[in-house]
Amino acid sequence: DGLRISNSSSNGLYVSGTHPNGFLTVSNCEFVSCSNNGIELGGPDFGGITIEDCLIELNGTVTEGHGIIMYGGVGVVWLHRNWIINNEGKGITHATEADWEADSSVIDSNYIINNLASGIDWWGDNSYITNNYISWNGVRDPEDDEWGDKGFAMDNYASGNLVAYNVIKSSGRWELEVRGENNEIYTKCTCK
Repeated sequence: DGLRISNSSSNGLYVSGTHPNGFLTVSNCEFVSCSNNGIELGGPDFGGITIEDCLIELNGTVTEGHGIIMYGGVGVVWLHRNWIINNEGKGITHATEADWEADSSVIDSNYIINNLASGIDWWGDNSYITNNYISWNGVRDPEDDEWGDKGFAMDNYASGNLVAYNVIKSSGRWELEVRGENNEIYTKCTCK
């Protein structure tokens, strides 16, 4: 609680290890101007992580790092009331579906603004993604037809997710790209 990590030569926070019954809470922290990712979840297996009321900003100063990225493991991710802004990659993303199974996760009430690529690139199942403000993601990317320039995207592997009451607007290429199966998108989503 209350840490400020800035100008790291790698990630702001790296979580790894095998703790299937463990649960980590990160709250009221700042991860700013780190060379790689703001937060990297590396697994291979732990119960889950809550990240709440944090500022995750300007990361990826050397690589095209992301705000939050999930690699190599299994665990529930609960993201509440974070500012995930101005990162040089995506706001929230998975490495690949096989690498991180974030089933039954909750992403709620976050501000995901002005990241270089997508705001959220989601691969998990049976998760709730609600009440987020997702704006101006992908706008700064100079590459034409960049695949990742979306406000919100779900991969082919994603299924059973509920996406509702989000504001998704002013993205670089597309506001919303939803693939997978049995996902529910409520019409209260505001896409401009």
